[in-house]
Amino acid sequence: HLGRLLELAGKEVAGHPPSTPLGRSARFYHERLTGVRDWFEGRWGGDLREAFHQAQERGNVELITCTATHGLLPTMGSVAAKRAQVAVGVESYRRAFGRAPRGIWLAECGWEPGLDELLAQHDLEWFVGDSHALLLGEPRPALGLYAPTCTPAGVHCFARDIESSKSVWSS
Repeated sequence: HLGRLLELAGKEVAGHPPSTPLGRSARFYHERLTGVRDWFEGRWGGDLREAFHQAQERGNVELITCTATHGLLPTMGSVAAKRAQVAVGVESYRRAFGRAPRGIWLAECGWEPGLDELLAQHDLEWFVGDSHALLLGEPRPALGLYAPTCTPAGVHCFARDIESSKSVWSS
């Protein structure tokens, strides 16, 4: 992706005189993207996975897994299919980062009662859930959306923030 952006910026540089606003803008972005590429390739050898792994090891970010194929678990017909989705996601994370994930992003934040037991069987400590599922659940969370809620199986749910979700997913 970065290579394609650099190629496009190079074409813009070639197509606009340096004294024009478009020419100055094109040169700015070409230089910036060149610097990013040089830093990324020099520092990480172009390995984005390793860059994230190191950030996690430093405690700067917590990486989580997801289901194997972004399968919407509540719509799957069998427990075995749901279990396979979670198991493959956990194992894939383990291969990539050398340890088990603590959390999981459920596809479309899809939830149904009993999924917490499946997540607990894979030693997952938390998941991201949709805000309305939490707010309309029984019992309602005492602190609303702004604190994790613990499920009966001991897995914590962090609700997706409504306003942040709108800015990312809403057209």
